[in-house]
Amino acid sequence: MGRDNLLGPKKPTGRTGPIHFSAGPPRREIIEWPNSKKAIESTIATMFVDHAGRMPIGLAPFSDLRPNDENDLDFTIATNDGDRLLELAEFAPLAELKAKYESAPKHIPRGQFFELVHDLIMMKSVHQGGAGRLLLLYNTHARLFIDPIAMEAVRRKLNVRKPNFDAIYSLSPKPQGHALVWELWPGQPHPFYERRSDAELAEGYFELIDLDDLIQSSSPS
Repeated sequence: MGRDNLLGPKKPTGRTGPIHFSAGPPRREIIEWPNSKKAIESTIATMFVDHAGRMPIGLAPFSDLRPNDENDLDFTIATNDGDRLLELAEFAPLAELKAKYESAPKHIPRGQFFELVHDLIMMKSVHQGGAGRLLLLYNTHARLFIDPIAMEAVRRKLNVRKPNFDAIYSLSPKPQGHALVWELWPGQPHPFYERRSDAELAEGYFELIDLDDLIQSSSPS
């Protein structure tokens, strides 16, 4: 029996990974996720600890990642201000969108997208929030990436009704164990969007190019 099987049942995941352009046709480097939820969360938490310190994040650097018991929050980590409990949550509102990963919409009204992110955070705040606790959002599907406009809009919402976490982060995974990490809350206003009103941020649709479609359109027929 493989290690993933020992860590729990198989967890569905999406597709994410960059496109590489070279002398040949473009190719996409898809992240290969472990099968179990525990193994996926361990991979994400390791990415967080390894890469969060590269961003201007108040409690970074992080270190000493330790898994917790099943009935506790997911991990304990060391910060520059002592230990914190770390809870992970994948942003994958498939039930709300009435979709599967492969059929997730490419266009979502921005206001609706903001609410989906905010609702996930507040649900986690009610059930897992508390002093000395951190929340890490992540995505395994490229179409559900929380972009900077969404981060700014959600940060403002959280400043009105503060969540029960010391801080909230967003992680976008990359191949070979790399990741980009942002402090979503309390955070700082985004320099490109801080002067836009809430209504302006919510205009239009959340729209992400499907990278598989892009490869097909770029390949010679």
